[in-house]
Amino acid sequence: LPHFAYVEGEVTEFRDAKPDEPEKLQKFYRDRHGTILRIETFSDGGRAKTTFYRGGEPYRIQRWHSSGNLASEGELHNLERHGTWTHWHDNGQRAFVGSYERGKPSGRFMRWNRDGRLLGDFEIPGGNGTWSDWHDNGQVSEQGQLLLGQEAGPWSYYGPSGRLLKVVEFEAGMVVAVDGDDTVVT
Repeated sequence: LPHFAYVEGEVTEFRDAKPDEPEKLQKFYRDRHGTILRIETFSDGGRAKTTFYRGGEPYRIQRWHSSGNLASEGELHNLERHGTWTHWHDNGQRAFVGSYERGKPSGRFMRWNRDGRLLGDFEIPGGNGTWSDWHDNGQVSEQGQLLLGQEAGPWSYYGPSGRLLKVVEFEAGMVVAVDGDDTVVT
């Protein structure tokens, strides 16, 4: 059953446990006027997510690995990614840094493996350009063009050995054709 905790008439905690799901706890932090400043969400006893608010709107999010290390952090504008977003591996090493403009990739993107070795570094000005991602061994895993922040044209997907697995044709972010293995490539 859901459980609420109140202080001076304001909800300060919400706890919920459903069968076969981990218990979820949310803590609410407010200013002296009752406006929410941040909400911390806990799962399995550890912090999972922190959402910061300004003027009643979420503007910054942090997510946490179960180890307690920071997993990702970034800012929002109208509930969309905006500005620099950073992701970390569960061992604390930086995994990814990328810039967004109103939810669309725009600017410099960098990716590292778990040991801190740079796997890729590329630019997407204005949400247009070549997107590349890499396997941990440094081989390209996927590559294609973005147009206004959406996949466009042919995208190639490769295995860790560098072998081409499939080519997917996109129009405005939607798959229109697949040539090769139609399973999801990770």
